[in-house]
Amino acid sequence: MTSPLDPAMLRETYRREGLSLLQYIRQATPYAGRADRPLAERVRKMADDEGQLMEEMAGQLSEARVVVPSLGGFPSVYTNFNYFDVRKLLPYLIADHTRLIDILRQEKPELVGLRAAELLKRKEIHLAEMNLLAG
Repeated sequence: MTSPLDPAMLRETYRREGLSLLQYIRQATPYAGRADRPLAERVRKMADDEGQLMEEMAGQLSEARVVVPSLGGFPSVYTNFNYFDVRKLLPYLIADHTRLIDILRQEKPELVGLRAAELLKRKEIHLAEMNLLAG
């Protein structure tokens, strides 16, 4: 890493991103009728894509000698989404992604070297795709 980073901020960013609604949906099973199965699969692929980046971030934290935090449990309110229709879930995913993108944009200067730029870019691409899918 090229600059000193605040370990507390790094842990908080990792934890916040790991407990996002999209990461919860990665482990849940939203309802998808036959016509919406490709949509559900696309949402899951977006979640997997960001999950892979989270694994890479954990590796970077370890290399920087920052303890990788335990994510703990997802917010209990997320259980309300377990059996949502995937189409009705999209507005919630869009809202959560928008919130997380705004936070990452504010933190980005402090997170140089933590793949924050790549995470932000992927989240923006996924948000645009979610908006198209919800459209």
